[in-house]
Amino acid sequence: MVLAVGLAVPLAPLVTPFAGILAVMLPTYRSEPPAAAGTRVTLGVAFGLTALTLVVLSVAQILVWNPLAKVPGLTLEQIYAEMTAAGQLPPAGHVILGMWAVVWGLAAIVFPIGVRVPWVSARRVAVMGFAMVGLIGTTQWIPAFGIGMALADTFLTSGEDASPVGAVIMIAGNVALAAAALIAIAPLRAGAASAEPTAAPGPTPAPVA
Repeated sequence: MVLAVGLAVPLAPLVTPFAGILAVMLPTYRSEPPAAAGTRVTLGVAFGLTALTLVVLSVAQILVWNPLAKVPGLTLEQIYAEMTAAGQLPPAGHVILGMWAVVWGLAAIVFPIGVRVPWVSARRVAVMGFAMVGLIGTTQWIPAFGIGMALADTFLTSGEDASPVGAVIMIAGNVALAAAALIAIAPLRAGAASAEPTAAPGPTPAPVA
């Protein structure tokens, strides 16, 4: 049961949002011309590297920077030794972090390959890329929660992040999600504007004799 929950927590933020994005966006972009191969590759690599960088920064924030900022008087080894001695560092916390990092790391690596399909438009690549980056930034609190609570219970501090990196990652994630949403609805608005019925011309007045 614990393993199933540990698998579902990091997988759900990846599978469910992307399934929703694809279900909504695919009918919208059927008539949109595909991007050139070079454009798809460039965008795919850029988003993939950005996502992978965000995963690495999140792991470093959770395991290194935040603990050191929480307990500035101790080394990282001493902090983890204290948490282990107090029984506040269950293996499940690292398992969830590892699963989260592996899932999003694989997504970042696979993304540049997936966008090479010839019918993908540049707009679709941008929407899915920003969504991937945004979901990484806004879900990093899930693996951070267990280790953060272990720090708080061991050293009698609050569960909030002491390092500012976590807040920066969260802000970046929200900005990326907003960008994905704006890019996604832009063609819908354009299509709606072009689909508005135009007023039929009135009858031509008869010429005056």
